[in-house]
Amino acid sequence: MHRLEAFASFNGPDFYGLPRNAGSVILRREPWTLPDMLPFGDATLKPLRGGEVLPWRMSDGGGAAAS
Repeated sequence: MHRLEAFASFNGPDFYGLPRNAGSVILRREPWTLPDMLPFGDATLKPLRGGEVLPWRMSDGGGAAAS
């Protein structure tokens, strides 16, 4: 986990000469069920592992988990 930030946020932009993102996300070790289907504009996506319980979820940073 100690190298995740560099892998996900710094290495790609640095390699391609792009600016780094100014924002951030928080990952919480909290089980949740990924929906079977997700809306995407006028379409519906079926995510890989949809309907399965995942051990991590992204948080909005304010203490409440993102939906």
